[in-house]
Amino acid sequence: MSDSQWDDYRNGDPENEYLTPQEFMEYDKPGQHAAPSDWLRDRNRSVGHVGHVGGAGEPKPVSVADKKGVADTFYVPHSKSWYRLGREGNYVQSTIEDIKRTLKINGVDGRPHTSGGVSDVDHCIQHIQEVNTVHYAGRFAGYDAGRYLFPDGRILVTESPNRISALPGPFELLERIVSGLMGGGDDKQCAYLKSWLKLSVQAIHGTDYAPGQILGLVGPAECGKTLFQSIITVLLGGGSADPIPYFVGRSDFNQDLFAACHLAGGDSAYARDEKSRDSLGSHLKAIAAEEVHRMHGKGRDALHVRPKWRMSISCNDEVEKVMVLPQLTPDIIDKIILLKCSKVEVDSSFQGPNGRRLLWKSILKELPCFLHHLLEEYKIPGDIAGTRFGMKAWQNPEIVGLLNSASKETELLLLIDRVLFSDAEPDLMRPWRGQYSGLLMLLKESIDDQKLRSVLYRESNLGNMLGRIRDQYPRRVQSVANHGGTQVWEITPPP
Repeated sequence: MSDSQWDDYRNGDPENEYLTPQEFMEYDKPGQHAAPSDWLRDRNRSVGHVGHVGGAGEPKPVSVADKKGVADTFYVPHSKSWYRLGREGNYVQSTIEDIKRTLKINGVDGRPHTSGGVSDVDHCIQHIQEVNTVHYAGRFAGYDAGRYLFPDGRILVTESPNRISALPGPFELLERIVSGLMGGGDDKQCAYLKSWLKLSVQAIHGTDYAPGQILGLVGPAECGKTLFQSIITVLLGGGSADPIPYFVGRSDFNQDLFAACHLAGGDSAYARDEKSRDSLGSHLKAIAAEEVHRMHGKGRDALHVRPKWRMSISCNDEVEKVMVLPQLTPDIIDKIILLKCSKVEVDSSFQGPNGRRLLWKSILKELPCFLHHLLEEYKIPGDIAGTRFGMKAWQNPEIVGLLNSASKETELLLLIDRVLFSDAEPDLMRPWRGQYSGLLMLLKESIDDQKLRSVLYRESNLGNMLGRIRDQYPRRVQSVANHGGTQVWEITPPP
């Protein structure tokens, strides 16, 4: 939410004047208040302001709110679902019969009164539906279980993050993984990676959350990039989601992203054309710089909320693959860190059928010690420290060169992919076969003339460029001669 949106929000109702961008979110821990009216009254006393939210006024106290279990039971009108506080501090989705039984166990009288046949349990259910309503219930990035108030409404976080505790001790395996992934101990790259990790953990689990830069990991296939993204997920409290399909318009709904602290993207084929890269760049800027985001679930009203996110994106070091990364324009270059990755070599004990499982088990064992090192021992070097994000952005020069080396042939292949395969579901995509004249007709029907000319220069160049694409990407493009001697091209869908 921008500053102007904040102004619109506050000016829309003068009673909202006590809300500021720094305190717009209020937290009500389970059982702390019997009803939202009590929470609002206590809050207004603490800030010296007696008012109401959204013009509704302070509701009169309801006697059933004091009944045991009522304050920790919530109702979601949209899905007609119920949640009650479980023994482990998380909220459990329940049926209305479960709620009634729990109220009775807590001593609420379920026998109908002589007049009207309504019981105390019925009064409690009515109270919950009228007062203890929330607009969303589920896991929420970086937040402990409890009720939270945002400008658009209340949410119920049903489960706290799975945080690990920092403990002093050795972490030799993780040190080797970090060193190997960063090119055999490249001091500069290691410093940027550890600095990003330190700031990310502090932001997600601390009290003063602030957005942070995007981390890009670029290296050969199966070098350990995805493994390290999994390590990041555990350090941030568990839970990851791939945001790229939503960022490039493959999905209109993004509610699943808000359950994860770690937005972990890969080299998706959806994000390699110019339009997708522009869209990706816009969303990455928002992730890195904005605190408030629009959460939209299918069939639900959108809410503006404040998730605690960090994002990483990994891709192979091939020209076609790195084009999943956004173009390094002036407005994105300070918001992304690009590191060159090398293959991580592991001991022979982690090889074989059970090697991957044993490796992950050993990593999890060392993570508390690695976390202690990041939080208590590691200091961000002065030449890396920055004011806005806590550290400066940096892009490995070799990765920048790889991005800049994207050829016209690669650009043409991306245009061909967009025309031939963008509308097809991945499982249904089939190779295209035909003459170059047929492909040219399809390109002219779908691509702007000026854009097509900027790539081909002239239409007669298409055949020659297809030949060069075949040489660069033999797994994607091949040519065969048919019975009449005419050259026929076969283009395979992107992986």
